[in-house]
Amino acid sequence: MRLFSRFAKIASLLALSLVLSGCAAAVVGGVAVVGGGAAAYSYVRGTYRAVIEAPLYQTDRALRNVAARAHLKELKRECNGYEASYVYADLSDVKVSIKFRAVTPDTTRIYIRVATFGDKESSQVLLDAIEREIKSGSVR
Repeated sequence: MRLFSRFAKIASLLALSLVLSGCAAAVVGGVAVVGGGAAAYSYVRGTYRAVIEAPLYQTDRALRNVAARAHLKELKRECNGYEASYVYADLSDVKVSIKFRAVTPDTTRIYIRVATFGDKESSQVLLDAIEREIKSGSVR
């Protein structure tokens, strides 16, 4: 009985620490499926992750077009044939980190992190803008 009591205390402390640290949604939520351009997305520990139904080069061009329209200042760019990484700063000097990886020749996984601890709404707005740019056909 004493062992069970200890286990219950430890489990409740662990659950409380998860709730207070903001990670409970990541543990409970996992991956959600949406009915748009992104096949699946998740927001875990400040990073917005999604799979886009477009090749890496189209996603790359769409991001650069969106960043130019949003007046984001490019701080760093690394790109090879199967992955790319960008760091931008907005007008308030908030860092925006974006990484891509080719999953298949026709799909790309994207990771977006806005600010140090992440901003889900800003990340979603950026992802939506990238998807609209791809669907517009201007990045073929």
